[in-house]
Amino acid sequence: MWQYILSVLAALAADPAQIDREAPRASAAVSAAYATTAPEKAPEPQPEPPKPTPAVCKDCGGKGYIVHGDGHRTACPTCGGKSGS
Repeated sequence: MWQYILSVLAALAADPAQIDREAPRASAAVSAAYATTAPEKAPEPQPEPPKPTPAVCKDCGGKGYIVHGDGHRTACPTCGGKSGS
């Protein structure tokens, strides 16, 4: 019984002219809804800048000492032994 009443009410309430007037507005509303809920494109990762190379003393090669011909070591005269550990 309820189904019959609902189908009669639906048939009487439908106005074809009203539906034709609302179609563009409904289409615009659906398009706007899709545009606002569309997933955003993930940003592309930026390449990492090159890491700076530490300054290396030319005389000791960054060791902080110089090995002499007889095998003994002395602090580097250029960097004062501060380049190495």
